Amino acid sequence: MPILLCSYPKSGNTWVRFILANILAFESDCERVDFHTVHDYIPDLDRDPMALLKRRHIYKTHKPNTLYRRFVSKVLIVRDPVSTLLSYFFYLKNEEKKEIGLNEFLRSPKYGYSAYIKYHESFLLGGNKIFTVEYEKLLHDPSGEVQKISEFIGLGCTKDSIEKAILMSSKSSMRAIEETQGRRYGSQEYSFVGYEPDNKEFIRAEIANFINGYTSKFGS
Repeated sequence: MPILLCSYPKSGNTWVRFILANILAFESDCERVDFHTVHDYIPDLDRDPMALLKRRHIYKTHKPNTLYRRFVSKVLIVRDPVSTLLSYFFYLKNEEKKEIGLNEFLRSPKYGYSAYIKYHESFLLGGNKIFTVEYEKLLHDPSGEVQKISEFIGLGCTKDSIEKAILMSSKSSMRAIEETQGRRYGSQEYSFVGYEPDNKEFIRAEIANFINGYTSKFGS
């Protein structure tokens, strides 16, 4: 049965997708994964719903759990909301070219903190076999966490192939691939990997304050 790789936008899905795609590439003795070929190994259903016809082992989406009921097994990547919304805000501003202020973004039912909450709540409804991966644990122990993911989805890969896939999917490696080969989708003016705006820490603090105020008013 196919596996669905799920996450709220900017939660680490692309990183995990690269790692898993590299493992799949090793198994089939295929070319190294880049921002073009990754879509062949693990199709993005949000961009290409017809990719379901390709009958791949793993698919990727940012859609809520309620949309793809046909997938029995799902891997859910969860990231700290402050870091997630910080990255998502700059992505919308610089990649999608959306004219949106920080306050409007945080209060948006489509992009903001309430959307982040509703997205993850959709996975509490049951009806699927869900394996949750914490992004922060992935950063701390990528080999151990990827091993758990691979066992859940039935890749049956070796420890050496996992280590190699992680190395080939490092931030520096992915940035070099993006700079030299570009991406299949999106603006070439925006760096998808490791974008660091000058006011990052100020915006992070503003987001943290908003979330603290939200949880004080509405609960966690």
